[in-house]
Amino acid sequence: MERVKPNFLIVGAAKAGTTSLYHYLKQHPQIFLAAIKEPQFFVAEKVQNSLPQAIRSEDAYFDLFCGSGAFPMRGEASVFYLYYWEDAIPRIKHYLGDDTRIIIILRNPVERTYSAYCHVYRHNPVESLDFPNALRTEEVRKQDTTISPMTHYKSMGLYSNMVSAFRKNFKNVCIVFFDDLTLRPHFLLGEIQRFLGVEVLNLNSSERYNAGGTVWKSNIKKQVIKASLLRNLKMAARKNFSGIYCPLKEYVYNHWMKQPDSMDEDIRKELLEFYRADIIALSHDLEIDLSHWLK
Repeated sequence: MERVKPNFLIVGAAKAGTTSLYHYLKQHPQIFLAAIKEPQFFVAEKVQNSLPQAIRSEDAYFDLFCGSGAFPMRGEASVFYLYYWEDAIPRIKHYLGDDTRIIIILRNPVERTYSAYCHVYRHNPVESLDFPNALRTEEVRKQDTTISPMTHYKSMGLYSNMVSAFRKNFKNVCIVFFDDLTLRPHFLLGEIQRFLGVEVLNLNSSERYNAGGTVWKSNIKKQVIKASLLRNLKMAARKNFSGIYCPLKEYVYNHWMKQPDSMDEDIRKELLEFYRADIIALSHDLEIDLSHWLK
């Protein structure tokens, strides 16, 4: 039996709304999205030590699309395809072809950097540093392949080369922006549906998925909850004891977590200078005014 293959990919950027976009598009009757978000198949060798859930087997990857042949558009979403474009692009072209439709959603890189830090601090025991020290440690962490690439906070926001490479290698690339997803989602979803060539429907975009906005009050409590042993217990509890798990989760969010502090203005200025040249290059390449990112 001939394999059913995806014909579009949401490739990133991380912490720019890919999870919400994935869930919104999944509502469409003409669009099939793999049940597993972030299979990371096309960069599996790059992330295998830091993201053990990445799908490495060719058969396992294409099994995600088994039975989806009746859908005109079939896709998946893996944010590290954009960041690790040098690995992802040749593999995507090899397995899927250069006519694969590519969706890239971008966010102000300064805001994305802080959001990524808050995400890792909230979810990953590896992050115990404050934001300034986490930024200073980035280059050291990048040498450790066992640490999640989500900790490459600044590097993941250098979009210009990533975006340029996808545009040069694929015939159909759609660039959209996080601000549109949050401020006018119906406009953005209509744009993407037209890009995919499906009927433009009024998809429900009222819920936000994988949204940031909270961090742990205590690093000790975070380490306890996020210990690897408890991760397995959490998965079992969610599946078998939802009546207990959900109230417990709500208690943790209400009593053990807080709104993150605002980004320090000096750090914001440093990040803006770090990204300035890349933002200008991206703006020129896309012929889009991104001057609001430079303020």
